[in-house]
Amino acid sequence: MLDVLKSAVWLSVWGIAIGLAVSLMLTRLLTAMLTDVRPADPASIGAAAMILIATALLAGLVPGWRAMRVEPMTALRVD
Repeated sequence: MLDVLKSAVWLSVWGIAIGLAVSLMLTRLLTAMLTDVRPADPASIGAAAMILIATALLAGLVPGWRAMRVEPMTALRVD
């Protein structure tokens, strides 16, 4: 189960890093679209990152739980 959760969080962290880099490069475009928020507002970026990581954890729980319940010999058996 931990491997599945670790993979889900790892992918979301990479996505957050890439998205943060792109958004910081496009701050001029973002400035025109945002009202009352700076484009590089640390609170907004941090809140969005935490929501994405929590969502990744929740999305990884069901597959991880299913993988944990499968009998290892059944998973390895070829039909």
